[in-house]
Amino acid sequence: MRDKDLFHKNPRFYLGLLLTVLEGLLSGSNYIVLYAVLKMLYDGSADIRSITRISCLVGVIFLIRLAIYSTGYTQSQIGGAEVSKNIRLGFGDKLRRVPLSSFTEKQEGQYIHIMTADVNSYEQILTHKLASLVKNGVLSVIVLALICVLYFPAAILLLFSLLLLVPEMGLSFRIVEKYGKEKFRYGGSCRTNRRVH
Repeated sequence: MRDKDLFHKNPRFYLGLLLTVLEGLLSGSNYIVLYAVLKMLYDGSADIRSITRISCLVGVIFLIRLAIYSTGYTQSQIGGAEVSKNIRLGFGDKLRRVPLSSFTEKQEGQYIHIMTADVNSYEQILTHKLASLVKNGVLSVIVLALICVLYFPAAILLLFSLLLLVPEMGLSFRIVEKYGKEKFRYGGSCRTNRRVH
C-alpha cells in the first residue's frame, strides 16, 4: 500500500460528512421557525391554526433531522474506522519491513505504542470531532445569514467577532506544534525510565 493511499477517505466517510452538513442546515431551520413564531406574536396574527401548523413543521423537521443524523453518524463512524484500519495495516507493514536488528526490546514497544496512540487519536478526530466541527460551522453560517436578513449591522459585528478567532486558532496550532513534540519527547523518555526502574 502506498503512503498516499493510507489516508485516503472512502465514500462512506464523505457521505457521513455530507449528511452532517445537511443536518446542520436543518438544525438552522429551528431558528427560522422560532423567528416566524415571534413575528406572528408581535404582529398579533397568531391563531391556533398557524401555531398547530408551525408545531407540525417543527415535528417533521425533527424527524427528518433524526433520520439524517443517525444515517450520517453511522456512515461517518464506519468510514472513519475503515480509514484508520488502513493506516494501522500500512504502518504495520512498514514496521515489519524494518530489520529487527534496528530495535531494542524497549524501542519496539515504544514505537508500537506511539503508532497505536496516534492512529487512535486520528480515528477519534475522523469519527467524532470532524463531524461536529462541520455541523457547528454550517450552523454558524445559517445563524449569520439569518441575522444578516434581520439586522445587518448586528451581522457585521458577529462576523467581525468570528474573524477574531482566526488568529487565535493559528496561535493555538503553533503552540500545539511546538509543545506537542516536546510532550512526546519527554513522555517517551518518562515511559522508558519507568520501565528501567
